[in-house]
Amino acid sequence: MKAKNAIFLLIATLTLAWSWNALYLSQLSGDGLWVLRQLGMYLTGQLSIALMSISMILATRPVWLESLFNGMDKLYGLHKWLGITGAGFAIAHWLFKEAGGPISDLIGKTGRPKLEVLPVMQGLHSIAKDLGEWGFYVLLIMVALSMWKFIPYHLWRRIHKFIPALYVVLVVHSIALMPASYWGSVNGIVIAALLFFGIIATFTTLTKRIGRKRTHVGRVVMIRPHANQILEVICDPGPNWSGHKPGQFVFLTFDQDEGAHPFTIASAPKESSTTQLTFHIKNLGDYTAKLAQTLRIDQPVAIEGPYGKFQCNQGRKNASQVWLAAGVGITPFLAWIEALQNKTLNRPTSLHYVVTQRDGNHFVSLLEQKCREITNLEFHVHETKTKGRFNADTFLSALSQGKAIDLWFCGPSKLAHHIHKALKTRGLSNVDIHQELFNFR
Repeated sequence: MKAKNAIFLLIATLTLAWSWNALYLSQLSGDGLWVLRQLGMYLTGQLSIALMSISMILATRPVWLESLFNGMDKLYGLHKWLGITGAGFAIAHWLFKEAGGPISDLIGKTGRPKLEVLPVMQGLHSIAKDLGEWGFYVLLIMVALSMWKFIPYHLWRRIHKFIPALYVVLVVHSIALMPASYWGSVNGIVIAALLFFGIIATFTTLTKRIGRKRTHVGRVVMIRPHANQILEVICDPGPNWSGHKPGQFVFLTFDQDEGAHPFTIASAPKESSTTQLTFHIKNLGDYTAKLAQTLRIDQPVAIEGPYGKFQCNQGRKNASQVWLAAGVGITPFLAWIEALQNKTLNRPTSLHYVVTQRDGNHFVSLLEQKCREITNLEFHVHETKTKGRFNADTFLSALSQGKAIDLWFCGPSKLAHHIHKALKTRGLSNVDIHQELFNFR
């Protein structure tokens, strides 16, 4: 299920549950404008805290949802957009609140509906309102900073750490000001359940228990620098490693202060008792830039996972397979190819690799050799230095020609955008795209 479809379904379901309660079971009495304002506040407030609660739950990396959303990377995309959408409803909630002034000036306050909350919460009314307002302002600042791409990852991560605590503040605001009549309805039960599991997720996050059951203490066994600022790191995951599937990824923690970062496993699972995991880490920022200087042989590493559904045994049976990688996005395909050595693919398959320069590229020479050992697999290199910028539109047009194609892509987000745009522009409904989404922020 795509993130936008899931969010739409959640909003529709939550709105339906609220509507049955607010418009039928617990009707407000008062002047029309005041009633409309109050209903708007209740609906947007509940949608905001409900979506934030689900976002908090998804942050704990629930593996049982991977199959439904086709991978943990997609779940993190949903987590991100649920948080942003929840913040959007918080803005709408604030706007409805601020509408009280103009309405009062227009028709006075005599027709304002009476607010009836749970008796135990009546003494918290004023405090809850203040908490909600200040929490809203802090939320907007945090969301804006989180979405600002110029902020380094380590600063973004520190800002993100405050969101669980802020969520607790907004939960208190929601419980204290939710109408008493809502709690006994289906709507109230749904909201109560989401708040309950959201608080549990918050506790899991604040106590650093996310992924603990899937974390293995391993060690670094080899470090090898390559051209194009790529560092090859091989890790021993320890005796309790349960194995992985080609194309999956893990979260690696080399430094507790820096925290976990996602990296694709570039090696296939081994049948031998001594398992080693290979990673190719590209210098893409402050953290990855300093790894070459800070990593040491035998250094301990926390390996959490594996996660992901980017696997070549999926897809339509009647479709040809096209694998497209750019830069370090080749890593999941390296694992696929290693697993397929000396085997025959059951359908025509082509691997296309976009590089700046072919000469001196470690992966090109490696793939040329390994792809020859797999029947039904063709290997093509697109060198931008000599052939110019990779054109997604031309590439897709030449490939499709009316045939059913499963396109597997891993690479920069800008190239992904061009591919999706070309698919939409040309109306290539015969092409299904499968993509790794590693933009977690």
